Amino acid sequence: MGIPASLRRPSPASSLLSRLLSTAPPPSPPPRTTLVFGANTDVGKSLLTAGLVLSRVSRGKPAYYLKPLQCGRPADEAFLRRHLPPGLSADLRAAVTLFDWPDHPCSPHLASFLSCSLPGAAYPSGVSSGEVLAEVEARLSLPFPPAAAVFVETAGGVLSPGPTAVHSSPPPNHTRHGDSDHYYTTQAALYSPLPHPALLVADPRLGGVSCTLSALEALLSRGYAVPAVAFVRGGGEPLLDNAGCVRDYLRGASPGTVVCEVPAPPEMPEPLGGYYGDRAVLDAFGELDDALGT
Repeated sequence: MGIPASLRRPSPASSLLSRLLSTAPPPSPPPRTTLVFGANTDVGKSLLTAGLVLSRVSRGKPAYYLKPLQCGRPADEAFLRRHLPPGLSADLRAAVTLFDWPDHPCSPHLASFLSCSLPGAAYPSGVSSGEVLAEVEARLSLPFPPAAAVFVETAGGVLSPGPTAVHSSPPPNHTRHGDSDHYYTTQAALYSPLPHPALLVADPRLGGVSCTLSALEALLSRGYAVPAVAFVRGGGEPLLDNAGCVRDYLRGASPGTVVCEVPAPPEMPEPLGGYYGDRAVLDAFGELDDALGT
């Protein structure tokens, strides 16, 4: 006859494990993660994402950068690392690129397709949407310091293509690349399974209002929360008043979305060290960061 459970003495090993578990610090909450989309290409997405990271670092808040898809050079990760403080620039986790096509400065769907035929291709069958999501989720599941923020910079515009991959049959919401057996989906569809809000970097140029609002509608229709739309001044602003027009539209269409503006950078090829070191510039990025949540 066995000993009743109420009279059993715990083993020394189980007692030690219980004490360790009771005294272990609670796991850190997941980082605040923001998906950074562009209304178009060349609207300042990398410049703005770097500014958000640097603004948090200047305020003593941990910040990390993730670039799932990189096509061509110069690499956006390298751009950020050039402006990080020396201690952080050496931190391998501070800025990470997941899938990289350095020799193909074009859309991810074309870069991944063209690279498949090259000798020694890194991704001979392409890169599927599922692979991208799995890598992003794996990175975000790593332990982060308390109150950390991660900025995930997407590629191109909201409806720009993601990478192609070989599929025996069409996956849902994917498009066939020409007559090949490769399929791809849009950036907005690619990341929509992730439960993270989106920051939309607006287009300040002529025609940018339509482009920005179309991109916003594409995000909202796919279930994204969009707490903020951000303009990098310049390229037509404030003369065109794109920010004011988008702000007016959002009052009715998406009242929970705020419009933020950050100062224009100096004209190229002037280095950006002084820009990112300017307290007023960092404060503007800080206000945008605050709009994204705590």
